[in-house]
Amino acid sequence: MKSVTPHFLWIFSLGTRANEIAEDTILNLQTGLRLWRTGNYTCIVLDGGCFVANQTIAIADLNKQWLMANEPSLKDSDFILDTAAVTTREHLVNMPQLFWQNGYSYWNVYGDHTIVSEKYHTWGIWLLLWERFRVRPRLHYSGQVLGWPGWCKRIFSLGYYFLFPKGNDWLGKREATKRRQAAAH
Repeated sequence: MKSVTPHFLWIFSLGTRANEIAEDTILNLQTGLRLWRTGNYTCIVLDGGCFVANQTIAIADLNKQWLMANEPSLKDSDFILDTAAVTTREHLVNMPQLFWQNGYSYWNVYGDHTIVSEKYHTWGIWLLLWERFRVRPRLHYSGQVLGWPGWCKRIFSLGYYFLFPKGNDWLGKREATKRRQAAAH
């Protein structure tokens, strides 16, 4: 086990096109990179498997490639990748095991975390981390401006996360299945 008390920098993806990073995700990556350069973080946590049609490279891998291309000092060991998750909820469920596999204690899930994403997404992540692990991460907004449809979707998601924090309801399972099926085509 690693003896250092970790400070995890979680940079969330906000979607993708087939093997390309979405513009909103690039804003998250740029914000995350600025935070990483402060030297206050132990590792970067990236999420996202393949969840759109014709996608062959997991979004977590694409994000890692982008970060390494824009910050030469980054090493493979600076990252924890979740290439299996297709939803934010799945990613949060996978994290304790991924911490363990990367040399951190399972209990580091209760450590120091900073979340980088769009404002309403970070609120939803905060709610899910609190409900599942009683963790209170720091939130860092990356500056996306949501249009009316995006704002409605995020507000719906917040309500949904609040009502069904475990994600084992029919809607959570349906969303994950739909994304996996899209990636299979």
